[in-house]
Amino acid sequence: MSGNWSRFGGAWRTAALMLMAAVLAACAPLMPQPVPEPDPPPPPAEEVTAPASSAVLALLDRSEGFMAAGDHDSAAASLERALRLDPQNAELWHRLARVRFAQADWAAAESLALRSVGLDATGALRRENWRLVADARRRMDDEPGAREAEARLRPG
Repeated sequence: MSGNWSRFGGAWRTAALMLMAAVLAACAPLMPQPVPEPDPPPPPAEEVTAPASSAVLALLDRSEGFMAAGDHDSAAASLERALRLDPQNAELWHRLARVRFAQADWAAAESLALRSVGLDATGALRRENWRLVADARRRMDDEPGAREAEARLRPG
């Protein structure tokens, strides 16, 4: 009988050593995990607006790239994200109106351009908005509305 065991002795010994190593490893204390640092407090209000401005500019740049590539849906999505960061930005509303016009969504283009006008758009932007409103109304077969918008283009 001892002859039969000697034949398997090396395998049994190896298995026993592996089992003991596994048991010892399971009993060993775990390495302490580092404690994560708490999040820093939010910056004061004046510092929050600066990153939003750079984010808005980045989204505006992306939308221009999408428009140049003819990807109107992605351009609109970038502008909508920018508007969530800066909803009082008349230029962003105007740009989104232009995208909607390019998508042949005349009613949305008109509405968005008027919103831009309502947000204190002045000078060239105000004229561009009224031109867009006139073009959108004309596409919707609203010639009197288009003439009314064009009348707003003239000074005085």
